Amino acid sequence: MSPPVFPLTKSQVGNNYYTEVLGIVSQPQVLYTRAGSSLTLQPLGTNLSDKVNIPYYNEYFGDTWRIKNSFTLTYGLGYQIEMPPTNKMEARSSC
Repeated sequence: MSPPVFPLTKSQVGNNYYTEVLGIVSQPQVLYTRAGSSLTLQPLGTNLSDKVNIPYYNEYFGDTWRIKNSFTLTYGLGYQIEMPPTNKMEARSSC
């Protein structure tokens, strides 16, 4: 069963377009936080923070070789790796 649909008046439709075009928040969203192993719901306004570290390594080696005055060859080799994220408890995250 779908929820009841109430028809919008022309002014309501116009107001919706007006707020969307101007980027005005007309329907705010709320973020609920959970805590603990049982993921109990926290009260509204509870601070949400986490410290996550994402190790990232990048290497690049390159060179330029001038073969003739009119021809130069530039080449390089690169390698990069991004390790899995870890939080402040040093547990692996599944981000």
